Amino acid sequence: MKKTLIVLLMLILVVTGCNSTPKNTGYPVTVNEISFKSPPKRVASFSAAITEQMFLMGYGNKLVATAEGSHIPEAGGEILDCKNIYNPDVDLLIKQKVDLVLTTTELPESEVKKLQKAGITVLTLKAPTNVEEIYSNLSTLATLFEGAEKATLRLEQLEFFGNAMTQQINNGTTSAFLDAGFTSPPTALWIINEKNVATGDSLEGEFLTDMGFLNVAQSYENYIVPEGEKSNFKPDYLFYSDTLDIEKLKASDWLKGSNAVAKDALYPVDVTAFERKSPRMFTEMFSIIQAVFPTYLEGFENVTAPYTPPVVVEKNWFQKTFNL
Repeated sequence: MKKTLIVLLMLILVVTGCNSTPKNTGYPVTVNEISFKSPPKRVASFSAAITEQMFLMGYGNKLVATAEGSHIPEAGGEILDCKNIYNPDVDLLIKQKVDLVLTTTELPESEVKKLQKAGITVLTLKAPTNVEEIYSNLSTLATLFEGAEKATLRLEQLEFFGNAMTQQINNGTTSAFLDAGFTSPPTALWIINEKNVATGDSLEGEFLTDMGFLNVAQSYENYIVPEGEKSNFKPDYLFYSDTLDIEKLKASDWLKGSNAVAKDALYPVDVTAFERKSPRMFTEMFSIIQAVFPTYLEGFENVTAPYTPPVVVEKNWFQKTFNL
């Protein structure tokens, strides 16, 4: 099922074949007050999130260099290492005739000046903190590489997919909670690492709420809960980074005496999808609920109502995919 969802997401994000870009229309475009007369051809990314988003959306063939720690798919080809935002390999970028540098964190001003002097545009996108801002960044990438008109369609398609999946999950969990004997939403805790949890202002916290749970850390901010208050949490369900030792977590102040431990309601999560603010978050969210309640999300492939598909002049690949 998860593989099917990832393939479905790829269909939605990529209009034509993998790592190919359709004929571009709708230029020039303006992004962050910078005008682009045509789509960038040689790109460097200093953000693991942007790198993953570009591959998911079919723009990976534009990447010449990426920062340390970026994940490059097996089919991604040879991509050079341009180091990191604190010590960017500017000489490499100039030598490779890069025309656009993308980042979510400002590069040192001296390095930016060198790049600009060489005719290389530096574009800083906002590091997203919620789903709407992720949509915004994906729309920006589509605008850069496909033009404004197709970017609008891309955004409609992605929002349709996200909304439909969220609705399907919410419907499934509502039924599952009732059948499990809960008269109100069960409580949940999402541990991201040894010090941080999904607080109410976090993206992960937003997803907990979307999945129908009551986040026990909802009233806290910036992923932080004071040390002395950890023992106040007695969640019914625990979601935790798959890099953490579950046995240590079970013995921690977070979980002592909790229903999550008593009922073994403990579920690992691939946190890279959330760290990189990737559309994979939707498929990961679905997989979480499928692990908790495996029989309540059947038939997702047929998602349609209550969301209306994008309005287009003629039936397109998206409508054909969903038989709309």
